[in-house]
Amino acid sequence: MTYPRVLMVFHSCVNDADASCMSLRSWFADWPKESLAQIYSGNDAGAGHFCGRTFRLGYGERRFSRVFFRLKASPLGDANRPARLVRGASGAGRAISRLGALKQRLSAAAINSGIWELLFPPVMSPELDRWIREFRPDIIYAQGYDLSFAWLAVWIMERYGLPGCFHAVDDWPRFLYRTGVFGPLMRPKVDAAARALIASSSLRYSIGPGMAEEYRTRYGVEIEPLMICDSVDRFSSAPPRRMAPAECISIIYTGGLGHKRWRSLLDLSAAASLLEAEGMRVRILVFTASVPPEAAKGLGACANVRVEPLPAHEELPG
Repeated sequence: MTYPRVLMVFHSCVNDADASCMSLRSWFADWPKESLAQIYSGNDAGAGHFCGRTFRLGYGERRFSRVFFRLKASPLGDANRPARLVRGASGAGRAISRLGALKQRLSAAAINSGIWELLFPPVMSPELDRWIREFRPDIIYAQGYDLSFAWLAVWIMERYGLPGCFHAVDDWPRFLYRTGVFGPLMRPKVDAAARALIASSSLRYSIGPGMAEEYRTRYGVEIEPLMICDSVDRFSSAPPRRMAPAECISIIYTGGLGHKRWRSLLDLSAAASLLEAEGMRVRILVFTASVPPEAAKGLGACANVRVEPLPAHEELPG
């Protein structure tokens, strides 16, 4: 079987063993490494790049790059390193370093407004151009997720005359930069970027039938479900590892808490508290890479919620 050479334009670096990006590793599990390349931003996490070639956006690939990286290295960049939730002897949650959490909130307001992306959009450098030409991709795979990576994917498709594959795994076109004082400025730009990425792509997938139907209705394009997959045998053969007392009903959540997902856990905690008042013990175990600063106080006040680091891929089935 011949595998096309796929260039992923995806913000987080996909690694071999870290707990994030498991869905991408599942979708591309059989791909030869030499046929996979990735353009990404941010820091590496985990060990061993999943793709055979990688390019991390640097000074040459951002407008006003010196200012961008100087700010990113300052407290303004702390929004990219969300607070961890820890518990003291009293069981009350607190964010590590209250001053650091305050800085994170201020920087998050600047970054989450979207103005950050307008000031420092990605640009095509000679180094990135040479790297893409050397890899000779057959198709561009992109999820969008933010303006920078939606713009970048479309630019690459147009510049090199390549087909694209858009995969909708989150409804970022509807929710990105929706709130805040700059919302009226940013929302049309988000909609335009999403429509350009979707229209430029020859293949379009979603992670479920519901999202496929929503995108068909909203954008007038055909889109097929390609759901997150895993091997059933991994779970049926794994020895169970229970982390709550046997007499408790244990509810487990794994994944990110960004984009206000953590608020659903507050609702779940409140529902569990109502059951506990009737004599039913419920414990909620949350496996996540980080707790957003704005979520730390609320989750820390939930006595029936426990936050733990994400398990490794091979540990998850247990």
